[in-house]
Amino acid sequence: MANWVYCNKCFQQPQKARNIKFFLTECGHITCEKCAAHIKVSNSCFVCKKTPTGLMQLSKEMDPSIQSFFGSVETQIKKTMEIYQFQNKQKEFTFNMLRDKYNYAKQQCMQQYSNNIKLIQENKILRSMLKNSGERERPISSTPLRVNNSFLPNVSVSTISPNRGFPPNRMNFSQFTPINGFPGMAHRLSTSNPSNQE
Repeated sequence: MANWVYCNKCFQQPQKARNIKFFLTECGHITCEKCAAHIKVSNSCFVCKKTPTGLMQLSKEMDPSIQSFFGSVETQIKKTMEIYQFQNKQKEFTFNMLRDKYNYAKQQCMQQYSNNIKLIQENKILRSMLKNSGERERPISSTPLRVNNSFLPNVSVSTISPNRGFPPNRMNFSQFTPINGFPGMAHRLSTSNPSNQE
């Protein structure tokens, strides 16, 4: 028992009275076995007069949470420091693990963002190429066809693209026919039709 433990009424010390039992009241006061008899009669603490108050014998069989109040302060501080260092290491480990996960997620996010920018640029290039390709396939003109300073009615070269047009000296007007209901539009007949080749 610690050397600062005394009976709070008669100041008896456990080291000097080894055959005397000591008790702890519910209100936190220490009493010897003789003074505890008065508490049992009055059912109140002789220090703070609290009623009722229970008694717990001071021994090694006490609850560990109660025994810690009678242990060495230096030992308690040392134990507390060990607990602190252990918990601090675990927190540091958890922090480092979360930081690594964050850095990995950040790297993946930046990579995906970079890939997305590249895809957007490629999409713009493909759209531009598709647009230019469509413009090259457009008809030259919707102006009615003119032969010998005379316009042919309902016949035009609007469906002849720059890449598919006939040379001027080889143009065959029998291969064109107007589309009903659309003045100025023409429809190119298939050259494989035997009736057009006669």
